[in-house]
Amino acid sequence: MSIISLFDTLVLISGFFVGVIFIPQIRLLLKVKESTSLSAGSLWLTWILQTVVLIQILLHANYQLAFMQSVSLAGVSIELILLYYYRVYPGGRN
Repeated sequence: MSIISLFDTLVLISGFFVGVIFIPQIRLLLKVKESTSLSAGSLWLTWILQTVVLIQILLHANYQLAFMQSVSLAGVSIELILLYYYRVYPGGRN
């Protein structure tokens, strides 16, 4: 196995775990049902930067890294959805 294929495999495997990074924040949002402590600007900037990186990765046809970046982008997207949901409906809907 070459060093490149080894790192390709490691990137692919890490893609399954990158979503774990977002779980604590998402769980906290669902538990406290408020999002005033989060910065919408920071989340949007993160989303935009990750989207730009994903497009660049896809243009270079690095599909293992694209998978990992997509999982990360999905986590940020869920956080953004919850952020606005709990700003519109503080405490959630009854």
